[in-house]
Amino acid sequence: MNRSTIPYSIVEERRRLNKCIENAPNECEKEIYRKIRDMKIPYDKLDTILETSKELIKKKEKQRKKRMLFLINVSGFAAGICIFIFFCGKRAVYKKERNG
Repeated sequence: MNRSTIPYSIVEERRRLNKCIENAPNECEKEIYRKIRDMKIPYDKLDTILETSKELIKKKEKQRKKRMLFLINVSGFAAGICIFIFFCGKRAVYKKERNG
C-alpha cells in the first residue's frame, strides 16, 4: 500500500471521531476522542474502544457531580456555622450591653 493512499474505511472512522469531538459536551470528553483519534489502533476495534470510553466518561461525570455536591454541602455547612457563631456573638454582646 502506498503511504499516500489511506483506505476509505479509515477516512470514514476519522470523520466519525471528528464528529464525536465536535458534538462532545465538555472538554474532557473531547480530549478522550482526540486521543482515540490520534492513537494507532485497528479500526475494526474502534466501536469497542468508543463504548469503553463512553463508560469512562459517564463514570468521570458521576465522580465530578459527587465531588461538586460534597463541596456544596460542606460549604453550606461551613456558612451555617459562621452565621450561627456570628449571631451567638451578637446575642452575647447585646446581653452584655443590656445587663451592664
